[in-house]
Amino acid sequence: MPRFAGEGASRRVRRVQIFVKLGRVADQRVIGLDLRGFLHVDDLDRAVWLLAERQHGVVARRQLLELGFNRHAITRGVEAHRLHPVYRGVYAVGHRLLSIKGRSMAACLAAGQSGILCRRSAGYLLGQLPTGPPKIPQVTVPGSRRSPRGIRRYGDAIGPAEVTTREGIPLTAPARTLLDLASELGPEALNNAVARSIHLRLTTSAQLERLLDARPRRPGTAALRTILGANTATRGAPNSPLEELGDRFLRAHDFPPYELNVPLNLADARYVIDCLWRDQRVALEFDSRTYHGDWGSAEADRARDRQLLAHGYRPVRLTRPDLTTKSEATAAELWAILTTTPMPQPRSTEPVE
Repeated sequence: MPRFAGEGASRRVRRVQIFVKLGRVADQRVIGLDLRGFLHVDDLDRAVWLLAERQHGVVARRQLLELGFNRHAITRGVEAHRLHPVYRGVYAVGHRLLSIKGRSMAACLAAGQSGILCRRSAGYLLGQLPTGPPKIPQVTVPGSRRSPRGIRRYGDAIGPAEVTTREGIPLTAPARTLLDLASELGPEALNNAVARSIHLRLTTSAQLERLLDARPRRPGTAALRTILGANTATRGAPNSPLEELGDRFLRAHDFPPYELNVPLNLADARYVIDCLWRDQRVALEFDSRTYHGDWGSAEADRARDRQLLAHGYRPVRLTRPDLTTKSEATAAELWAILTTTPMPQPRSTEPVE
């Protein structure tokens, strides 16, 4: 241990004690502290500030006791307005104003060492839900049924693979969060949450299917399986090697449900669309040099695209390099197209059954 200039032995011992206690207090799974930075902690007050900084401004009473504070010191901290009660046994350090992440972290600490943010609270932090978090934080503590005041607590069984963290806050993993939300959300809201999760690459259809197989009796399983079934259904089949490549590309990137080789009547012309998204009104064509490389084919393609635009469809053309060497960039661009507002429909142009 290096000796600090002008420092007596008792002072050095005190610093080492704080260093060791912070190592015990800070849950590495949650906080992710680099304890080497605490070798220069001056006193317990500084240690509390460092801990609160990594927990979005909050600390738990049990953490203060483990650091070396006694109950009288904690009481004095509350009376001096350095510690502000948030929940029973949890305090905001320095001021009462907490961010959503601070409130979420406080709820997890109040629920105990195994408290995990879940359901709508987790869905908001993960970006799966467009609306704000619930007024009452939702936390799960496996096997527990007691609920601290101001927190909605669940006793759900959670596997190690079903837990993750966001900026130090423990919460259910994206796939598990969707399964929990399936028992609370309506079909449309659940479908949007699933689509949003896949679009943000928080989870995949395959991960959701594995979770449903592992928990077949969990509430919400049937609703989530229905959504996945609808999102993986396609109509028609690929008619060429390039279309097969395109189909694999779309499935690999978990695009929303689409139809293959769909007949479409536009004015006096009849076209077969390689890949169609009805609701988004996006018509995707897979172009190869064999059928689209000459001047006449290019002219016909441009005329076809003008017809599609005139009838409210957005034409998109992809080549083999787009599906292979440029696949990641292509997927991002296609997702952006699909998630923008569809074009208005000037007249009825429904696909021919």
